[in-house]
Order: sequence, then C-alpha cells, then structure tokens
Amino acid sequence: MLACNSLPGLLCGYIETPQDAFLFGRINGGNVASLPLGLNFGWQGELNLQYTLDKLFDGEFGMGYPENEAERKRLEASALKDLNRLTKRNWEELVEQLPTDTFTKLLQRKIVMNAIITNGTNEEFIRLLKSKIGKK
Repeated sequence: MLACNSLPGLLCGYIETPQDAFLFGRINGGNVASLPLGLNFGWQGELNLQYTLDKLFDGEFGMGYPENEAERKRLEASALKDLNRLTKRNWEELVEQLPTDTFTKLLQRKIVMNAIITNGTNEEFIRLLKSKIGKK
C-alpha cells in the first residue's frame, strides 16, 4: 500500500472489511486496493473476501458518503487527489524543483551518485544526473 501511494496517479486504500471497501469506494474513489489476505482468512475466509469485493464494486466510486455529507466528501477527496498530483513527481521533475543548494549537496555524495549511475535503470534520470554532475 505504501509503495502504491508513493507513485504518481495512484490512490491506494487498505481494505480489511466489507465496510472499509464500501467507504473507500464511496469516499476516496481510489484506484488501487490493498487487501490483507492473511488476516481474517481462516474458516470461511473466502466469504469475507467475496463480501469485501462485492462492497468495493457496489455503486459509483467517489460519490461521497453519507449522503448528507456527500458534497463535502467529494470536495475533500478532490483536494487530496490534487495534492497528490502536486507532490508525486517523477525523478526528473523532482530534481528540477529542488533548491540548488540541496541538490548540490546530493551531487557531492559520490558513493550514492556512482551507485545510481552504475546500477540505475532510468536512463533519462541517469543522463540528467550526469549533466548536472558535469556542471557543478
């Protein structure tokens, strides 16, 4: 769940019970669910899973709940998604927005920079780092 919520465009909820599933779908309108399949999955555990999935997909996502608070809940969920869009950046965008003095300190960490350049798989980010290292 934490890994999903650190990525751009994803809003993951921890859904342990059918009630959690119902509320997550109605209030948060997220797009990823984390189900603790090792919890409450003993005798008749498949029923808990089935009821949870039934409630997750029972109705429209993001409509707000309870009904008398629906508008406020929709606004709050929208604000959360807007905040997520602002704060969840890819590495290239993040580097460009860091304060210069902070980024300069990061570039000076030669062991870290060498590890990223040697072992990293994001070629665009590696090119960006190399260009920044060359300018300092």
